[in-house]
Amino acid sequence: LSTIRGEIRVRTPWPMTQPCALVTKDADISWITRGESAGEFDCETVGGNIVSYCRYGRWIAIDKRNDMNSLHATLNGGKNPIVMRNVDGDIRITIVEDPHSTGTFHWP
Repeated sequence: LSTIRGEIRVRTPWPMTQPCALVTKDADISWITRGESAGEFDCETVGGNIVSYCRYGRWIAIDKRNDMNSLHATLNGGKNPIVMRNVDGDIRITIVEDPHSTGTFHWP
């Protein structure tokens, strides 16, 4: 998914186990998925922040490059790349039991 000045929201009740890329500018990225998902995250934002919330699944984010605008992590040992890039916007990653229970605009 790629856009300019458009928010990207991914919310799915199915586990995400394939490669994906989300790229935008001047807007936010919100990725909400189930704990059975898997992937190797490579996320960067310039002029924004990255926030991750993992309620379910095995989330490992111990890379030395991680800070408020860079995140390199794995979910459930996945090798499929999940790439997120943003300029002047935030990246929010939420991994929960039921993605639809987070509400339309609710951020846990």
